[in-house]
Amino acid sequence: MMIRTLMTSLPLLFGMAATMTGCTNAASVCAMICECEHCNDYTEQDICYSMEKAEARAEAYECGEKYSAVLTCVEEKGTCDEEKVNFSTQGPGNCSPQANGQSCTTDADCFGNNPSCSNGSCMELACEGSFNPCSTDADCSDNGPDLCESEQEALSDCIDAASGKDD
Repeated sequence: MMIRTLMTSLPLLFGMAATMTGCTNAASVCAMICECEHCNDYTEQDICYSMEKAEARAEAYECGEKYSAVLTCVEEKGTCDEEKVNFSTQGPGNCSPQANGQSCTTDADCFGNNPSCSNGSCMELACEGSFNPCSTDADCSDNGPDLCESEQEALSDCIDAASGKDD
């Protein structure tokens, strides 16, 4: 999931630039993600190449520090779900009571995950935004906000300002 996000957002966000050679921060982060997601050689090469191009573009616009902040955030806040073979910077979501569309007068009228009746509507515990059944916030992993969003926005703003897009 994280690879798809980085592959689609970073190169599209920052465009194409000359590739950098050698060991870079982007290559290091790419290797960490691919180790988690068991990328084949071709996929890893493609992903790392795209990340290195985005890094070169950031450097060309004198936004290298902002790009480094994104990579540092990914390294520090990203997690590998070994069972799902997925690397992500998404934080945990919230497990909370959500209306399931059933009407009720008592809890006995309701069905679902830990159902209850509140103000004539059946409620059940679900992850906010996805309605996946849950018992605790931990059941809603990868449904929360992107933990590196502020760094990505700062980088985008830097590149937009340097390229004249924010005028």
